[in-house]
Amino acid sequence: MKKIKVLSNSNTVSKWEFNIDTIYHRTNCTKVITEDGREMWEYDEEQYNLMEITEYLNNRDIENKKALTEQNDAIIDNAYRVALLEFNSTI
Repeated sequence: MKKIKVLSNSNTVSKWEFNIDTIYHRTNCTKVITEDGREMWEYDEEQYNLMEITEYLNNRDIENKKALTEQNDAIIDNAYRVALLEFNSTI
């Protein structure tokens, strides 16, 4: 990933931009007036190539699966506890 500070004279700035081999993520977008009076956009930009974005998405997928597994384990544990309580109340 490459991080840069950008000054652009575009009319608008997209938070995300997808090109053939690069994905751009822009944050902290603000309009600024240059010394010569021109309105421009200033923002931080992260540039990801295909390998980097694939790795990023795979890592997020792994984190999401882990969180989902932990949540499912907690649900099963709670269901088991409720069943035990219900069983003990019938004895």
